[in-house]
Amino acid sequence: MSGLFENGSLFGIGDVLPTELVPDTSTEAYNYNASGKDELTGNLSLSTSGTTAAVGAPDLGPEAYVVPTVFAIICAIGIAGNALVIYVVWRYQQMKSVTNYYIVNLAIADIAFLVCCVPFSASVFATTSWNYGLFMCKFVNYFMLVTVLATCLTLAALSFDRYLAIVHPVSSLVYRTKGKAKAISACIWLGSFLASIPVAVYQTEVKGYWYGPQTYCRRQFPSLEAAQGFMVYTVLMSYVIPLMVSATSYILILLRLRRPAVQPEGNNAVIQAHQAQQKRKVAMMVATVVLLFTLSWLPNHVLNLWRLFDHNAPMTPTIHYIKVVALCLSYANSSVNPIVYSFMGEDFRKNFKKAFPKCFKINAVAPANDQLQLAVPGPSGNNKAGNATPDEAGPSTLKTSSTSKDMQTSA
Repeated sequence: MSGLFENGSLFGIGDVLPTELVPDTSTEAYNYNASGKDELTGNLSLSTSGTTAAVGAPDLGPEAYVVPTVFAIICAIGIAGNALVIYVVWRYQQMKSVTNYYIVNLAIADIAFLVCCVPFSASVFATTSWNYGLFMCKFVNYFMLVTVLATCLTLAALSFDRYLAIVHPVSSLVYRTKGKAKAISACIWLGSFLASIPVAVYQTEVKGYWYGPQTYCRRQFPSLEAAQGFMVYTVLMSYVIPLMVSATSYILILLRLRRPAVQPEGNNAVIQAHQAQQKRKVAMMVATVVLLFTLSWLPNHVLNLWRLFDHNAPMTPTIHYIKVVALCLSYANSSVNPIVYSFMGEDFRKNFKKAFPKCFKINAVAPANDQLQLAVPGPSGNNKAGNATPDEAGPSTLKTSSTSKDMQTSA
């Protein structure tokens, strides 16, 4: 077995005694007598009896090589993809919209998680001891919760933004500004840093013995009840409550879309139909991102709660490997969002190609005749070429060329 459950408590993976995973770690001249308090409330110790003979290194299992490789692939895809998302929104003015600012915040959270947390999680599988010191023990676990909280709260903000854009398209314009999106994103990070402080306080190094002296990175709470309360708090704050906001937003969106709308006449009908279609596409894209996050983290949270509240829960090799797969699934979520944007976000896909024309074998600058726009009478009767994003466009603006329309922000 790997050192996964002995080495740290990265989102609940350090919650099992070594002897539960390795029933027999003895040699003919060496016997183990496991003793000590629950690792959530006190130091883990394995006392020895008999002759203190040398013991060989434990068999960490195939996951000691497979999981770090999988994590490396996740990091490579996730960092490159999310960096591309940030670059495209920064580079092209038409991509700077309220919705895309939230998407950038989501990409920043994913990159921070992949860079600062995943490499240390990979090392847990390949070693039997925490080798990075007390500061990194606290920082890695603290920052892991910070980034997960920031991700889930940003998804909730994205979903609520879609609700405002579709259900209250006019009255919400005063609230759906780029400045307010930046302020909300900053508040999300501030709240995530503050809400994760208990991890920085209670995460610590613990000395133990398993095939020799070991150092573990674990959370030590004053009581078992405190540990259980914090786990419930973590799941509620980083999973249940934000996803309830997202689910409620999309239920209200579906109810609104099912109601027949008053059909405008003339050019307004074409314009509003186009805007409504764009908003629906973006709503579907954001809903897909929320659903993937929900499914990716659900198994990990369920296993953590089960192990913490059911002290008789067995830790068999099968459960161990289920836990490993659940952890890989949750980490992989940080790399899938750019893929979703590429398949479902028409504007992102077109601007990905425009940003790297050699990779996609297209011209970086579209021909002049491909930039034609339809002039639509504005409020004053003057003809205007539409250049606003779908959520910001008024009834007098609309892009009709394929290139220009594709470059609009799906906001």
